[in-house]
Amino acid sequence: MKTSGTIELNNGFWISPNISATNCSGFSALPGGTRTNVFGSIGASGSWWTSTEAANGLHGANRRIFNKSRNVQTGSSIKYYGRSVRCVKD
Repeated sequence: MKTSGTIELNNGFWISPNISATNCSGFSALPGGTRTNVFGSIGASGSWWTSTEAANGLHGANRRIFNKSRNVQTGSSIKYYGRSVRCVKD
């Protein structure tokens, strides 16, 4: 799901190591990081909101990918935190 390449090799946007970055799914994940009280993890992770809202209405579901992992993680965050979004054209 991740774009290939690294910042260090000047051929990508991820910080090395960019494990299992083949983009075979075509999602083309970029490491936009997150925003809580400050911006962080730019280059090391990508985090995207989903359309799922938590039962309490204060949190939303998200998915995360890290440079040192090949797995997509599921989580939830307070809605005022910053995550990326992906727009898909029908």
